[in-house]
Amino acid sequence: MKGVARTVIPPVSLFLASFLICAIFTRIADPIPVQNDAAEYFRLAENVAAGKGISLDGANPYPYRAPLFPSLLGGWFFATGQPTVLSARIYQSVCIALSVVFSYFLALTLFGNRRTAVVIASILACHPSLVTFTAFVLQEPTLLLFTTLTVWLTLRWLRSGGVRAAVVAGTSWGVATLGKFVTVFLPLIPFFFLLFPGKRGNRISSREALWACAAFLLVLAPWTVRNYHCFHRFILVNDQGLGMLEWNVRHADPPDSGEEGLASSLLGIFRYGPGERNKPAGERFVEELDAQGVRGEARRNRMAGYVIDHWRYFLAQRSWNAMYFAVPSTEWFIHSGKVRTVRDNVPVLLLMLLQLPFYLFFGARVWGLLRGVDPGHAISYLVLFFLCYWGTYAMLVGEPRFSLPVYPVLIALAPWEKWA
Repeated sequence: MKGVARTVIPPVSLFLASFLICAIFTRIADPIPVQNDAAEYFRLAENVAAGKGISLDGANPYPYRAPLFPSLLGGWFFATGQPTVLSARIYQSVCIALSVVFSYFLALTLFGNRRTAVVIASILACHPSLVTFTAFVLQEPTLLLFTTLTVWLTLRWLRSGGVRAAVVAGTSWGVATLGKFVTVFLPLIPFFFLLFPGKRGNRISSREALWACAAFLLVLAPWTVRNYHCFHRFILVNDQGLGMLEWNVRHADPPDSGEEGLASSLLGIFRYGPGERNKPAGERFVEELDAQGVRGEARRNRMAGYVIDHWRYFLAQRSWNAMYFAVPSTEWFIHSGKVRTVRDNVPVLLLMLLQLPFYLFFGARVWGLLRGVDPGHAISYLVLFFLCYWGTYAMLVGEPRFSLPVYPVLIALAPWEKWA
């Protein structure tokens, strides 16, 4: 009986505590207006709940957004009968609370110590960036849930081996990638361990890795076939590539031709200002394409050419993306108008100080691996996973909120084994 209590009480208590914290914040804080990305997700979820599928207008399939979040939120709307912003915020709270539970299991698998696992999960349950994100109808809490679940299931496979565990892990990779394309690298990491079989605790085989990859592809296949049937071209998850390219070009402000160096390009990233006079050069370029009526593949080629012409600036921008990704998410503080003066910035600065030690611990883990220190398969996997995830967003868009799904991994990479 005591064994059952010790197994059940911690995760249940963590779920209830996390959900209660999010619910209290939902009660006292007004929701952020549903606009831009959130408006699209909300409309997609409404149509899913109404049985119209992933569609903005209720009639035509929509390829731009990944299907996982609008499908689950739409299912939530259908189950609750409440397609409202409040209902969406409750859904976000449930996702965060479940993520805290899986973070507990992740930490328990890593360190084998319940107290350490409770501490790690409690940090996430109270993390201001996560709690305040319940004010948005955005997909990060869903990605947090499935990313944490995926990492935990993969660690269980690496620890125990077996075809069944491999298939479960591969299936979770596919589901996570249906949430966002950035986790498409997941099938590649296990092969790293096959190249270095001396890693402590590594029990997987090439046969198991192939089974995991097969499960990954099988999960993605139906959605990819649906995309090909609807749009007559290969779209693995969603067709956001052109949108990402246009976003990067639109927000670019490279120095004048002949003045581009890596240093001046990096400084040029900070050259933003309000008003028409200070409009970024990239935005003016996109407006010219709009005025000329350039669409489709021709638009993609013109924007790709712009990136090539200003490659130094865009290379420097990858460095900025990497740095900005590491900043704690302060979306709610900004959009709710809480950050306006230097005094208002104090909570944000404290939040950054809270995050900094974990990145220092992560750096120490990376340095140890480079020096040939073998921390075991689990820590090595987390380091590689975080580096790949971080690098992917450095190449795309390094917004702070995009790092929310990997907070459990970052926190778990602290040297908890020394304190367990």
